[in-house]
Amino acid sequence: MPQISNENVTPSSAPLVEGVDYEIENGLFVLKRAYLLKRGECCGSGCRNCPYSPRGQKGSRQILSETGK
Repeated sequence: MPQISNENVTPSSAPLVEGVDYEIENGLFVLKRAYLLKRGECCGSGCRNCPYSPRGQKGSRQILSETGK
């Protein structure tokens, strides 16, 4: 799973909130679906919870259902 870097996170006036925007798994930040939807498009990093189709394609904006279909 890719690690999050500052260039992949959209700047915001509000800090990310653990449990709402992300979770920490094995010491890595895992962005949640709700936060990724706020971004408005895929960042291309292959996020586990990417809500866009096709997954991992930077700039894609088509939203997958919550079941991933």
